Amino acid sequence: AVAASAADGEVMLLCVGGSGAMRTGLNLVLNFRAMGLYHMLVLALERDVCTSLWDALPSLACVWWPRRLEAPRPASLYNTMFNKVALAFFEARKVLLERLVVKHRLNVLHLDADTIWFANPYPVLKTVYRDHAIVVQADNPFANAGILYVQNVAPGDSAAWVLEELNRRIDRFTYRPESVKELPSSGWSTPPHFANADEQANLNDIIASSLNGAPTFAAGVEFYEARFKKDKGSQEAAKRMQDGRWTRKQQQGDVAPARQRLVSVKPDHSLDKVVHLCKMDSWGAVSAAPLRVPGNASAPAASLLLAPEWLFSHFPYGIFFPAYRVCHAASWGWASLSALEQRLCMPGFRVPTVMVHMAGLRNGQWGRRGVMRAFGVWHEEADKVAPETWVSPRTERLLVAGPDMLRAGLASMSDFDAFAARLLLLGLLLGRRVVMPPLPKDARWAERAIEPRHLRAIEVGCGPDKQRVWLPMPHFKEPWCSGVDFLYEIDYRAVAPSIPPADVSHIAAASLRVAPESAAGALITMSDGATPPASRVLVLNAAGGGGGGAGSAWNRTGVTWEDKDVSKWASAELQQRVGGAAASLAADERLPRALLGCGLEARVCKVESCEGTATVTSSRGVLRHAFDYSFEAEWEVKPLPGGAEGGAEEGAADAADTVYSGRLKYSDVTAAESADVSTTYKKRPSELVAPRVTDALAELKAAVAEAVRGFEAQLRTKSI
Repeated sequence: AVAASAADGEVMLLCVGGSGAMRTGLNLVLNFRAMGLYHMLVLALERDVCTSLWDALPSLACVWWPRRLEAPRPASLYNTMFNKVALAFFEARKVLLERLVVKHRLNVLHLDADTIWFANPYPVLKTVYRDHAIVVQADNPFANAGILYVQNVAPGDSAAWVLEELNRRIDRFTYRPESVKELPSSGWSTPPHFANADEQANLNDIIASSLNGAPTFAAGVEFYEARFKKDKGSQEAAKRMQDGRWTRKQQQGDVAPARQRLVSVKPDHSLDKVVHLCKMDSWGAVSAAPLRVPGNASAPAASLLLAPEWLFSHFPYGIFFPAYRVCHAASWGWASLSALEQRLCMPGFRVPTVMVHMAGLRNGQWGRRGVMRAFGVWHEEADKVAPETWVSPRTERLLVAGPDMLRAGLASMSDFDAFAARLLLLGLLLGRRVVMPPLPKDARWAERAIEPRHLRAIEVGCGPDKQRVWLPMPHFKEPWCSGVDFLYEIDYRAVAPSIPPADVSHIAAASLRVAPESAAGALITMSDGATPPASRVLVLNAAGGGGGGAGSAWNRTGVTWEDKDVSKWASAELQQRVGGAAASLAADERLPRALLGCGLEARVCKVESCEGTATVTSSRGVLRHAFDYSFEAEWEVKPLPGGAEGGAEEGAADAADTVYSGRLKYSDVTAAESADVSTTYKKRPSELVAPRVTDALAELKAAVAEAVRGFEAQLRTKSI
């Protein structure tokens, strides 16, 4: 496997699991091959995964490791709470990484399949950061264990110790979970132990150990021992998790001094041409960890770099989207640039970041595939693996929604979702691949859809081709939905000029009918019983081109649209309901009154800046009610009489006599559960009583949500 994959002492290691990961994994392989990088070694879950990948790409180096993946594991909480196959897979990839680096003396780029690489990383790794043995994606508190590059490591040096110690710890807590009792702050633990063997948690403990010169397991293992044992009913664990000093010591006691030992690495601007970014001011100072082996001063030192975000970026937060917007700027003069530069929004082939990691996008490999397609970095060849999971037909026959299909107007993202769902269903029934139109350019809800916190759309294309493309909601409960494929309109534009006019047919959407059950063959027919045109492209129009009339399966009442603005009423109604929100928090007999062990009353005192809109719309015979508001609510939390006396610590004596107050700022209130809420205090409570105030505010927020639900129910009684 090493001989088949390594080149010039370099290898890229990629782990691939099921059908979704197979596609994103193969796409990553093809992405790198497009850059001229072929030195990829794939670690697969099983032989069948390699076989599927070889069917699509016979030259790919792919291995599986049944002995490692099938090893029996004792019944710790960690081993039983999480997917056993995934845990074994993560364990195996770190063992393989160590062997490739220490035994075979290779430089290894360790990859996750859920990544997009906009540029070849090696020019940066081999020049700008050539002096760092480990270059790892930065994460809390130090590193992300999924993306790292290891280079120039010698057996026995500090970088080798990091890899070896990581596998020792994973092995220890996986196969000897009882050994957690040997740790300084976990002697209280009883079986079943949690024994956290997570690769990232342990890697961060190891970095802290190396920086401080003494082994620590506090933040990655011991804190989580208490956290998860508490969830399983352990009183000893609950006692520790309620002790703020204990939890802070575990989480920050070793991490904080370790972070103070990080060193700053300033940019070498003589290498600006290598760092080929749209937003060059992203290149600033970064932190590095001078690695040493605890207790072994003779071991050669090494450096671990916490990679800058412009090299290894997180998604959807971080610098990626700000940099991506700079790449879109009109100042690049798109008219003079190539079609490829415009599709990828890479002026002069500058990039927003070298890599973006989509681990923060919680919609599975299929959802990530959609994002990659939107960015224009998806290779159609990657869809050749696991063909049995497709729902859509793999066809060149297309179904296009004509421009007038959306002219009737859409009031919300849910309206567009409904339109897209019907279009996709019609595509399935017709045996065609849908061309999904972009979101409207001037709608406020479409503007919000591209924000990272919502991420229901992405801006793609630059210059005249710039548009917002739809991202489907993730489908966890109905995984088959992920096999429904479509083409973006911006990609259809690229192929449309090559399609002869004679191979394009226009029909009215209203002319389509669901075929009678007694009919054989087509599922959809024309209103006169004829079969829809068989041309390569079928364009749906709202009217004309193929008959009309109401009552079709596609649009039973035509395409009329009517709306009514009820914002004035809604603003007053919402303000009144939220203004009456109140809640209480029961007394906690374990705490004295001085620490707010008494009951607490929380209420909204006043609602201000209530701004937004509410509409009632009628489309295709269906009433829809939409609202979008922001407001600020003044709140107060007041202690109630009662509660045990005594037990007060210094600074907490007057807590039970204090009325706490501040503001709750709500934005993007489109449903009771969808609002963004921020909390401010007139005077922040002390750490000793803050948890109780926070719990009371949580109850108040639930009461506000209930008030919004009441408002929403009242809004739904309105008609045109």
